[in-house]
Amino acid sequence: MRAEIAEGLRFVFGQPVLRAIALQGMTAVLFLGAQQAVLPPFLVRTVGLTAGTMGVLFSLGSLGAVAGAVLSAPLTRRIGQARAMIGYVLVATSCALLPPLTGTGWRLGFFVVGTMVMQGFIVAFNIVQLSYRQTICPDRLLGRMNATMRFVMWGPMPVGGLLGGVLGTALGLRTTMWIVAVGLGLPVLWLVFSPVGTAAWRGTGLEEAGGLGERTDRDQAEHVPVGGVPVDGVGLGDGVAVPVEQSEHGAGVPGQRHQVDGAVGGAQRLADGGGVLVDGGLQAGVAQGGDETVDTDAGHELVEDGVGGENPG
Repeated sequence: MRAEIAEGLRFVFGQPVLRAIALQGMTAVLFLGAQQAVLPPFLVRTVGLTAGTMGVLFSLGSLGAVAGAVLSAPLTRRIGQARAMIGYVLVATSCALLPPLTGTGWRLGFFVVGTMVMQGFIVAFNIVQLSYRQTICPDRLLGRMNATMRFVMWGPMPVGGLLGGVLGTALGLRTTMWIVAVGLGLPVLWLVFSPVGTAAWRGTGLEEAGGLGERTDRDQAEHVPVGGVPVDGVGLGDGVAVPVEQSEHGAGVPGQRHQVDGAVGGAQRLADGGGVLVDGGLQAGVAQGGDETVDTDAGHELVEDGVGGENPG
């Protein structure tokens, strides 16, 4: 368990974009925790709302989250992933300045507009960053990566609630709301001073600015000695040398057919001393797909079953 936790931490903090997203979320959640702690007493005691009115306002604010979920994908395709990440956070945190202005009458509009826009762009940002995380992470690390991100990003929530209670008691509820609003504007700096900011400034993709834009293990196969069996699960794209099963007529005889079990999806097959190097997916030597048939003839191996072509031995 400790080894898996350590592997998740190494992956997240070793990838510059994931590290920036994690630190941005951690800082933002700290201030959001403080805001949630003081917001209900602020609306009831300072503004003078009833519990029913406060519930209606919260419901109206949540409509923004629905709009954000609908508009996130088309807007992100239009402006790009990096600019979307930074832009959505900037809009959301700017709207955090409106709820502290809330009062009776028409000033209730500050709360409604502020929470609607803020929640909408928070949801839009989360869709972008979650999609990016799923895109670049190897299959076998998805659980560890997501667990690490959630722990790092949501862990400060109780600390933020405690901070909000202390500040609200010491400085007053409206003053604390202003402090929280200003604090929510700081986390975006983690993104600005990272490959996300570089890509947004240049108008390029994240992979061109130092943040990988696709799963790295699709293209980087590790050569394992012939007959080697991985100790841990091998992710999609890891190269595994799989021994060729001998036919009843013997191995390595021209024209004889040998069965290779468990080779999945790889476009490259190499003959290497009686083995086949598979650029595909095996999990701890367990077959994930159907059988493939290999012809051995004069140092070449012809891979059939939908792959075709010859590879030099």
